[in-house]
Amino acid sequence: MTKNDKQEFAKAMTACYMAFDKHQDSNQMAIFFDLLSDYDVVSVCKAFRKHLTDADRGRFFPKPADIIYQITGTEKQQSESLESLAELEWCKIYSSASRGVEPVNITIEARYALRALGGVNKVGYTLEKDIPFLKREFIALVKSITGAKSDQLDKSLPLYSELINKKTQVAVE
Repeated sequence: MTKNDKQEFAKAMTACYMAFDKHQDSNQMAIFFDLLSDYDVVSVCKAFRKHLTDADRGRFFPKPADIIYQITGTEKQQSESLESLAELEWCKIYSSASRGVEPVNITIEARYALRALGGVNKVGYTLEKDIPFLKREFIALVKSITGAKSDQLDKSLPLYSELINKKTQVAVE
């Protein structure tokens, strides 16, 4: 958030004060703003709303960590979710590779990771005993690609520009 976002942030925080029938505190609001400034104002406002409607956590006035939790979820939840998605992509790739065809309907991150591993032929010609290792490497690649900043990606891979475009679109949304 930037200084320009203070008014929108204040509305969300004021709503929170009102929901808990709590007296508004400008010092507390300044602390919240400072601690949440790494996040965009839209995410922060949504997080306040999510906290207020969270049947478990939303029973008490939030602390900054509660709002951050609503924005990011726990790292473990995110990691597990991403791993599950990567496993689904692996199943599509493995099925296609066993038939000797390029996989369709896979994410750009999965396609990028597959190319980084050597392509569908690499998967198709890997010995059965080595497939679990290749699968783990694929999942780790997808997770690292998803979390990577643009300057951390291999620019020589053919899908680099598509991946950068997707990361840019997600950042704008």
